[in-house]
Amino acid sequence: MVSYEWCPAPPENVPVSIKCDSSFNNFRESLLELLIHTFIYRPLIFIPPLCPIFTPILAYPSIIWKFIMVLQNHLKAAKSMTQIFMSLNRMTCALWPIEYNTIWTKNRLKLVVFLIIVMPVGTTFNLILSRITIQPIYGGFTNNYIKTISWAILPFQHFILILIALFFTIICTSIAIYALLMLPNRVKDAERALCIAAIVFSIGFICAAIAQAMMVFCSNGLFGACYGDLLFMVHFWCIDFLDLIQPIVTLFLSKELRRQIFGTKAVVFQIGTS
Repeated sequence: MVSYEWCPAPPENVPVSIKCDSSFNNFRESLLELLIHTFIYRPLIFIPPLCPIFTPILAYPSIIWKFIMVLQNHLKAAKSMTQIFMSLNRMTCALWPIEYNTIWTKNRLKLVVFLIIVMPVGTTFNLILSRITIQPIYGGFTNNYIKTISWAILPFQHFILILIALFFTIICTSIAIYALLMLPNRVKDAERALCIAAIVFSIGFICAAIAQAMMVFCSNGLFGACYGDLLFMVHFWCIDFLDLIQPIVTLFLSKELRRQIFGTKAVVFQIGTS
């Protein structure tokens, strides 16, 4: 998220400094999901010698295997929800910089964090109730599940969430950029950062939406026969792009986040006069 300060000159000519909260970002969710794919899913798929080692453990109902699948899908849903709240947070910071701290109070931030943690259960509840199985692919295997509730289609739920996140990203960021353009003293660095973030995140969510749509339509036979291995590869590429690009762009654009992680000095944008 973009971090900048608003320093207008009030009637008393006393500068007021308002800092946008940089804690709203997908860095943690994307990084953790990326680690799960890198060190668990990909080796099991593309390193066949691991099959005889892990198949006896994971071929039968396994709490560990279910936990990994539930966690990965929970993170994917939480990532979309974080993007929604992050877009709203960025928009309110640009529209109402003086009232920003009163809008995003600590209690409300705690409520938002609670919603981001709890609401993804609405997409993973069927996984929790269902039996997790293994599915052979590319000489290895990945996990799958036998639906307990037939109407709760996991790819479709992720598809809807991703579309909602994409909608909020485009609309809220467009409003935020317009608000910055209307300022007497424009902040070109902030405008450029918002534009870059909006474009890259939108491309990432579009790719993810395409991948989820393929999973939904192909798994239900709406497009006829689909190539299973190719479908999984395209799905992996799209999801990997979103998982990689979000933390990289967030870290690159947010000086505050870099300061928190690497201990570097944060540089803020100042708007107006002091």
